[in-house]
Amino acid sequence: MRVNNVVVETMMVILMAFLALHTPIACLGPATSDNFGLAWLYEDQFYNWDFNDTRVGISTTDWPITIVFYGDATKAKVADALRWRGYLIPGSYMYALINDRDPYYGTDNWFWDSDNGLKKYERISQPVMELLARECKDPYLNSTWDVFIHIRLYANPDTGYIFSPWLGKYVIASTHLDGLYIGFLTIAEVWSGFSSFAEFSVYISPLTIIGRMQ
Repeated sequence: MRVNNVVVETMMVILMAFLALHTPIACLGPATSDNFGLAWLYEDQFYNWDFNDTRVGISTTDWPITIVFYGDATKAKVADALRWRGYLIPGSYMYALINDRDPYYGTDNWFWDSDNGLKKYERISQPVMELLARECKDPYLNSTWDVFIHIRLYANPDTGYIFSPWLGKYVIASTHLDGLYIGFLTIAEVWSGFSSFAEFSVYISPLTIIGRMQ
């Protein structure tokens, strides 16, 4: 798929190797000193979790950064591509702290970006939910197969992207699932988690099928 006549490539970040974020495939607990900190991407830096306000600390973390879109990517282009794939529901705003360093002089350029993200409804199969429930030791999840896949996008708010000579224009993203209770005239989010499963769900969608969208 070509987005705004520009090819957008995607790169999935392997957390164990790149962000040093030791995340099991199913369950993810709160940030700890072992899995929270600054990540380097070539010359640039960013915190490997987003935050629920503009204060850096384990107590203000929300969800881990799991995806990098690169190759002339901007927030607007990625968001448009996501909407084409059914990500239509907005969420609440969170914040990311990014340092788009000058690649030649090494000078810092720190900024906060905020994003409410986009959600897509999906019904996960019972066997998959049973697997996730076992991983999290939470049998309650067996009865909740309806979820929102929630992705938030972060970049420089002045330009809509972060820049690196090695990646071009790029955007970072956090992911997670929101488990749903669907009743008569009622939809409520009853749990959140499974960042790496949400990452995988975004990755295998037509948006990011291996390599480039054209």
